[in-house]
Amino acid sequence: MSLKSTNSNLPKERFREISLKKLKCAADEKYFKNSHTVVKSLEKILKLLRFKTIALYIPLKIEVDIRTIFPKLRRDKIIYVPFMECVSFKLVKYRLPVWKKKFNILEPADSCRFRQKVDIIVVPVIGVDGDLRRVGFGKGMYDRFFATLKPQPFTIFVQLIKCYTQDKLCEAYDIQADIYITPTDIIIKRGKNGFRDRSRSIYSGSNRSGRIYNSKKA
Repeated sequence: MSLKSTNSNLPKERFREISLKKLKCAADEKYFKNSHTVVKSLEKILKLLRFKTIALYIPLKIEVDIRTIFPKLRRDKIIYVPFMECVSFKLVKYRLPVWKKKFNILEPADSCRFRQKVDIIVVPVIGVDGDLRRVGFGKGMYDRFFATLKPQPFTIFVQLIKCYTQDKLCEAYDIQADIYITPTDIIIKRGKNGFRDRSRSIYSGSNRSGRIYNSKKA
């Protein structure tokens, strides 16, 4: 789903509503296939980046299941996941077991070893606007959390199906991606030319449609 509306006043709430419906259909019909495709792209991209710490997430039913990369990354990286606190969250070190909490989100136990600085963060989205900014569930938890991060980490959005509009729907405080990965496309924020050059060899010759390209609006 790529919304190329000419209406610059497309309501954010309407875009969220449409995107949620598309995601629920994708979760019912193509969940495992689409998750697998996105995770493979994510793994290839992570191999191009230098990092020691990464923040991931434990997925809901409409989010890409990235849990298959946890064991691989834990060999030589430190993984953090969100732990909810009031209207925001902190990052705690990933460890088993995990328990279902508010909003049906799975979390590990609370820990005094939390992190407010990571090299990379992978974020699920409901939709993405023309500035590569995130449309989420509307609770603002990720936005509040990102406001506490200094410096800002390299940010990767992942999604089960492409829910993107060329319209600029979000505010300056909404999270902006460096890369947006879907089963059909990968969009890189303008200005990430060095990364785009390094990534060509991985995707050249690929027969899948998920090519890396620059967003004209980002």
